[in-house]
Amino acid sequence: MEEKEWNLGLFRKMQELTKDHRIEIPANSDMFQVDNALVNSLWDAAVEFLSEKGVYCISTGRVLHFTEEEIKEAVRAIPKQIIVGSGKDTRMIQKRHIEDMCPPSIQSGGHSAWSDDLFPLPLMVRALVKNQRVDLIEGFNFARLNGMEVYGLPAEAYAARRQMDLIRQGLREAGREGMAVTLYPIHTHASSLIASIDPDYGLRRTDGILLSILPDIKVETDLITASLVFEEYGCYRVNGGAFALAGGFCGNIEGAMIESVSKTLAAWIVYRDAIQYSGSISMGLRPRVPGGVEDGNAWKAAITPSFAVQKTVTKKTNVIRFGGVGFGRPFEEDLCSEELLILTALSAVGTTVTGGNIGVGETPPPTTLEWTIESSDAGLGLSLEHVSNLIQRVMSERFPKGEPGTGIDRRMLIYSDPRTFIEPLERCYDFTKQRAKEPYLESRKRARKYLSDLGVPFE
Repeated sequence: MEEKEWNLGLFRKMQELTKDHRIEIPANSDMFQVDNALVNSLWDAAVEFLSEKGVYCISTGRVLHFTEEEIKEAVRAIPKQIIVGSGKDTRMIQKRHIEDMCPPSIQSGGHSAWSDDLFPLPLMVRALVKNQRVDLIEGFNFARLNGMEVYGLPAEAYAARRQMDLIRQGLREAGREGMAVTLYPIHTHASSLIASIDPDYGLRRTDGILLSILPDIKVETDLITASLVFEEYGCYRVNGGAFALAGGFCGNIEGAMIESVSKTLAAWIVYRDAIQYSGSISMGLRPRVPGGVEDGNAWKAAITPSFAVQKTVTKKTNVIRFGGVGFGRPFEEDLCSEELLILTALSAVGTTVTGGNIGVGETPPPTTLEWTIESSDAGLGLSLEHVSNLIQRVMSERFPKGEPGTGIDRRMLIYSDPRTFIEPLERCYDFTKQRAKEPYLESRKRARKYLSDLGVPFE
């Protein structure tokens, strides 16, 4: 099948499923009020999509088909917990439930590029894993290594091995040498990923790898190959592609919800991704200018449909979810501002209460990681209703015009201006002395008081 034909067929099928299953976003004041009827409809629509349309492989131009029974049999095989790491750093990563009192697992790290034009990578790794609450770390991809651009298969294979070597060095320096590492591959050639396997210095059997479903429910043979090899080797796999974009080939918000659930199932069926970054609905990229906003209430539009996806996945599968509620990404100008810390706390509390584990990636300052853990702990025991009221009050009081910032993906600065990327992190944290700086400590004090006054029970 031509890819264009698949894309148009996806659009038509999502509109048909939305109508046939009567999928509609509830209109109410509680953002997390999603009933079981919507959950069942979303699930049935996703299973019907995969059993009738399948998954598209961009490498071969072919469609992978599954029967309904094959899909249901695969879902029954999803593990609700996996063991990662080794020695004293062995951790059980498990499925959490909505309003779960069990603290979430914590993943820190990259999900980002890195350049050796910056300070040595082990310094960053050491800072991000020294907190014993951190259970696993996600890797980094080198944009430049040994003074040269990483380009082409041989360089990518070398960079994959070098990435793991330097991460291991940082883990040893932090006394966390057994911690699980999730290899983050921008370069998707199977041979470059497989080159990282090395029981002494590289990827180990207790580690994992990110193998993501592409937008519009598409897969690649390179990643299928890597999945087969890493499964035989014993590594866990992670899906970073469970999100969906409203306004794309899936159509409207309801179509995006079906796509997100379908991608979650496809990630397990095709790649055996037991861990998945939470399904979320994006409303599209809204252009911003520094200090400018487009719609003060734009943040509201995605929360309920995203939660509907997350509740469906939680009730119908054993998928281990990371993430859930997200705020604060546009703040690339000041990573230790009071405003960013408040939004980071909303994300941590919201994700904890909606049943997600927590990932703090995209190479954050360690202060963001520490604050996220503290906020998550404070959120344990809060109800969905409490969190809904908290989010709405904070956004109306502190961000009536929406989230400020340029909306630029900071990670891209690694390729063009590494110093501009790292300077906001160094304002918050001294990587040489491995301690927080005063601007962060002052902002944290004010953010903590504000949220405590609103009923968030910090200790």
